[in-house]
Amino acid sequence: MQFKSCAALTGVLTAVSEANCATILQQVRRVVLQKKQGTATFTNTTILTLSNWTTALAASDDTKIVAPTGKIFAPELTATEAVKVGSNDNSTPDGRSYVVGQSVPMLRGQYMGLSPTQYKEMENLFAWANSSADLPQLWMYMLLGDRQIVFLEGGGGIDILNAFVSDPAGGQLHSLTLFNFELELPKGWWRDAKVLDLGFNHSLIKN
Repeated sequence: MQFKSCAALTGVLTAVSEANCATILQQVRRVVLQKKQGTATFTNTTILTLSNWTTALAASDDTKIVAPTGKIFAPELTATEAVKVGSNDNSTPDGRSYVVGQSVPMLRGQYMGLSPTQYKEMENLFAWANSSADLPQLWMYMLLGDRQIVFLEGGGGIDILNAFVSDPAGGQLHSLTLFNFELELPKGWWRDAKVLDLGFNHSLIKN
């Protein structure tokens, strides 16, 4: 939690860099998964080339990337919120609030119409994110609209933990059969994120 550090701040204030345009994330379309690697499979440059994805998709070792093609409904990246103690009550001096942490960021959405086989396969993939109580074991790359991709600086994926996919909801007249899913992201993950435009349509990324 960078904004609540006991390290003394020194020097002059650092100016915020000027940008030519705002960073706008398009709709999350797909999540691509890979076991966490000691060395990134891609670089900031090679990740933009389809042939490098083709190699990773065909790999037969732990560098293999799996790219579910199911469409995501109602995707949402949740913002973190300050976790505070005290606020306008008698629990703290002057009723001041104290920031003691932040909430966990999430990626939530719904898969539509998974067959029982697809459901079991998604469960098995997500299980890798839950295979360690302490250390992240699974990476994701987010594929967004307008050919955007979100990954970490240097070409690695974003750590995910506590992944979950639900049993189906629906069964009503003219309703969709939807499976809720959620993935926990590390707090502060955006500090090291990279947002670029792929040089090809990411529908071509598939196993």
